[in-house]
Amino acid sequence: MSSSSSKLESSHAIELVSVEASKIKNVSLYTGRAEVTRVYPFEAKAGKNKVKISGLPSVLHVNSLRVRVEGQGTGTIHGVSVIPTPTIDGTASSDGSLPALVDEQRELEMSLTRAKKFSASLDTYLSTVTPDRISAENLAKTFEEMEITAKKLDTNIVELEKKLKDVAERLNAEYEKEQARSSQEGGDLGKTVVVDVLAVNDGNIEIALIYAVNTANWTSGYDIRVDTQSKEQPVTLIYKAAITQLTGESWDDVPLSLENICPTPGIGLPTLGQWRLTAIRGSPASQPLAPPSLGRRRTSLIALSGRETESDISFEEIESEKDSLPRSTTNTGVDGVVEKTGPSTTYQVPGTVSVPSDGHPHDVVITELKLAANMSWVCVPRIDTRVHLKANVKNDSDILLLPGTANVFVDGSFISKSEIPLVKPKVSFDCSLGIDPSIRITCHPLSCTSSQSGLFYARSVTRSYAQKLTVHNTKDTDIEKLTILDHVPIPEDSQINVRLMNPALTLPTLAKPAPGATTSGGKGASQEKADVLVPPPAIVAEGVIAQWAHADEPDVDAASLGRDGKFAWVCALPPQAKVDMLSQWEVTAPASLTLSGL
Repeated sequence: MSSSSSKLESSHAIELVSVEASKIKNVSLYTGRAEVTRVYPFEAKAGKNKVKISGLPSVLHVNSLRVRVEGQGTGTIHGVSVIPTPTIDGTASSDGSLPALVDEQRELEMSLTRAKKFSASLDTYLSTVTPDRISAENLAKTFEEMEITAKKLDTNIVELEKKLKDVAERLNAEYEKEQARSSQEGGDLGKTVVVDVLAVNDGNIEIALIYAVNTANWTSGYDIRVDTQSKEQPVTLIYKAAITQLTGESWDDVPLSLENICPTPGIGLPTLGQWRLTAIRGSPASQPLAPPSLGRRRTSLIALSGRETESDISFEEIESEKDSLPRSTTNTGVDGVVEKTGPSTTYQVPGTVSVPSDGHPHDVVITELKLAANMSWVCVPRIDTRVHLKANVKNDSDILLLPGTANVFVDGSFISKSEIPLVKPKVSFDCSLGIDPSIRITCHPLSCTSSQSGLFYARSVTRSYAQKLTVHNTKDTDIEKLTILDHVPIPEDSQINVRLMNPALTLPTLAKPAPGATTSGGKGASQEKADVLVPPPAIVAEGVIAQWAHADEPDVDAASLGRDGKFAWVCALPPQAKVDMLSQWEVTAPASLTLSGL
């Protein structure tokens, strides 16, 4: 037997302590889990080398573990085994409840967001319900059904908020439990991995361990800094990530990438079965035939795939899927880089970061963006005379902004917190910037006079109302757009007539095309297409106009303008300027009719 053969058959034992003998090369952080890459340099002997690496996180996913040889040295991985982590009572160090709670929290947050959107949609629909669209006999029934639906939504929102609070408390308790377990088990670094490396020659070799851990998470957050003196780019948006990890090992000066999509295990293509139609004797002939339910719940898809829990996830599958998708890299304008992989986005945090294993959130900055915005002020004095500052912000970057809470600073002062929705690149979003006390609106007392007319048996009463508003801009700068929303009552009885006298606005009308013009229906089309003529705004004073509410919004239903009785004063005020606005309307009804709502 040659000497080279005997070298290959020999076995060389190497023992390494993970934290001391390695450095973290990269951390990819998902929602509720992280993938860590550690590099271990060591001196190998020609032949078999049994490398025993101790002090790895006890929460390490065994199925996620991968080992590869890095650039330095030549060698072949022949085997990998994991020694289980014993604890004081002989049970596993982590029961997996933390990732389950993180998933539950995420699902509840998405459900709460959907419920709030449904509630807002219902309010929007309610504002469009008018007597000219729904008959009087169906109006009460419609409002009753909407009230029932609104109560269900409100109840659902309250229950979801309670569940979210409960999950947050359980998460905190679980983090504290993990932290206590960590101190009992020597830093929660009790797992050991044994790697068999075959080297042809003596020399230095580097191997990389890639493994997943559950007890790590990140959420997006923002600082919005508004400079009201700036015209071109008044908004600075600082995109941040709050990182929490309790893996047992500290991430010291590590390159960190953030993934906006969490790997979803066990989601296979559902099987489409047969759709059978059966006659039910004695059932009503009018019974509707409903197709099988669409949009199955996530749990049903998991059952179809044959997997029961998220612990079946294979990070090898994730990596292979990511490698097969097209990639593009975009410079953010600062140090951060955004990498797009199919439907997901990777945020590369600039430089290196340090995140200790303490279960507390640590903020890091992903990027800083200078954004254009249209600033506006809005007030509804019949409800609240305070003026709200709003910004319509254009996301001019190539970065996907995830939902999160923003701290709002206006001219260097903290104003409020606001919620940022999911914002795609090149898309605008509205952001509430809180109350602006430097604009003062005074709502003067409402005046009312009444008069009667007609014969005794057909006598009618006309009530005339007047409301004066005073707006004072105490700023040293111009206000380009202040919108003051107001309304007049809408009659629900044909005997009641309401007339808006000031501002002098008229309702939109339909204009038919010229005779002989046809629609796009082609030859023989006889129905003429009618266009909606929207009346121009009424000029009230210098810098002040009146128009129907929302008339300047894109995609507005022009035919519905004014049908809800809502109108708006739109003002542009110079520094220290004051302006008065007077709204007047009349309500005429039979004297025998008692009015409700005035």
